[in-house]
Amino acid sequence: SSFVEAARGLAARMIREGGGSPESRIARGFRLVASRGPEPRELAVLVAGLRRRLEGFTADPAAARALLAQGESKADPAVDPAELAAYTSVGNVLLNLDEFLTRE
Repeated sequence: SSFVEAARGLAARMIREGGGSPESRIARGFRLVASRGPEPRELAVLVAGLRRRLEGFTADPAAARALLAQGESKADPAVDPAELAAYTSVGNVLLNLDEFLTRE
């Protein structure tokens, strides 16, 4: 779907522009979507979710490939598929934030 594709694009930017840590990458994505930095509690929840998803996609590479295959554009082959899929899941959460959906 195009929504998953948008989340994957956001994931790629988080990985490319967010530095080396999950916290800094997710904070980058949050800023892109919500035009503000995440509160500490928000960041903690998102990082915990990322770690859970990364564990799941690492254990099930086929699920990661299936998620990344959605949409017309191709996933970046230079990025580990499990990592990109996990950040895509976080990107999906970010794009579903009330702040993003209700911004004028």
